[in-house]
Amino acid sequence: MTNTESRIQIAIRLSEADVYKALVALRFGALRWVVILVSCVVTALVLLFVLVFATGKPMRNPQDMFLNAVPLLGVVAAVGVTIFAVPYFQARSFIRSPKSREESIYTFTSSGCQIEGPNGSSDLKWAAFLSAKETRDLFLLYPQKNLAYIIPKRSFASGSEVQAFRELVRQEIQNAKLSS
Repeated sequence: MTNTESRIQIAIRLSEADVYKALVALRFGALRWVVILVSCVVTALVLLFVLVFATGKPMRNPQDMFLNAVPLLGVVAAVGVTIFAVPYFQARSFIRSPKSREESIYTFTSSGCQIEGPNGSSDLKWAAFLSAKETRDLFLLYPQKNLAYIIPKRSFASGSEVQAFRELVRQEIQNAKLSS
């Protein structure tokens, strides 16, 4: 990577793990309120279950409690599959494509982002990005609500270059959710 005062250039070759982590972040963001609601209901049921058994009072029909929880377990399983399993298979499918294994060069300046790939190029102004998000391993630049450019942190040569990119994104994208 080359980092002059106003230019950051990195070569990106996405791995299956990069794509998977990005898809999970996208899914979790889209389903955030569903996950929170399901988590609250599951927590309440667990606490109720513990309270019932902690009091030592016999239940009229203990099977009813478990049978009533089955639909909730189905919802929990469906949310889990949607957030974790579906992205896994999508990432595997993406990586199997020969085109996905080719390297692209991303150049970031104060005016925007230029992408040079094996089959073409793109020149985007910072205004094209609605938001940005940082995860432990990635930066995600969103031109649309559920579509993101994946920028793996491992593509940068050093931590100081990651910090320089973070500061550039923070300056240029108003809705950026980045680490400190």
